[in-house]
Amino acid sequence: MVTQDQISYDFYQHVKENAAKRKHKADYFKPFWETKKGHWKLIYPDIDDIEGANCMLTVQCLDCGEILMRDAHHWLVDGNRFGCSNCFAHRGVAKKVKALEAQGFEVLSTEKFKGKFRIYTMKCPNCGLIFEQWGTNLGRWIKGGAKCPACLNNDKLPHDAVRIRKACIEAGMTYLELGEKTNYSSNRISCIATGFNYNEETAKYIADIAEQMVKIRHSAIGGKQSNG
Repeated sequence: MVTQDQISYDFYQHVKENAAKRKHKADYFKPFWETKKGHWKLIYPDIDDIEGANCMLTVQCLDCGEILMRDAHHWLVDGNRFGCSNCFAHRGVAKKVKALEAQGFEVLSTEKFKGKFRIYTMKCPNCGLIFEQWGTNLGRWIKGGAKCPACLNNDKLPHDAVRIRKACIEAGMTYLELGEKTNYSSNRISCIATGFNYNEETAKYIADIAEQMVKIRHSAIGGKQSNG
């Protein structure tokens, strides 16, 4: 008498054999290399060893050098016109950099990230402020005219807040460095410099020290040039 276990085993073997018959062999995938967008090198496995839709491929983009891992089912199929994701991302970066430079900004860095968003660090050609923009706000900011936050607010900010901003730019000094000299946190100095929770006495104290630090740094640079 045939048991239930035997029936289940026979059914499993039947399904397994049919799946093996339907599994795509290497020759099935070879033509798709001709239609794949971009220029690629197959690192692993060998093209003759690709077997099955779930076979993981290690490939290298010959345009940018990026090495990626993709499954054959999604990556190497008929009509797939998707190219290298890394090249696509860099084309987008180059487009944004070009748009920023057209507004007069000097783009200093695009290598940092905030979560999944690339950070664009730039320098204002008018006041020299170095600041950052990122995320979905970047596109809207560029379309809106790409205004430097310091230049935009200088006419509205208190005099000593502007002095703090200008001194930090001239000395290449961060709010953290200024905070160490004034015994205030970088966050507090940032608030003062943007006119938030503003206190006139505190702002004047910080601005005076900031301008002193500018003079000290300029003197130090002048001394080095004289000795050189």
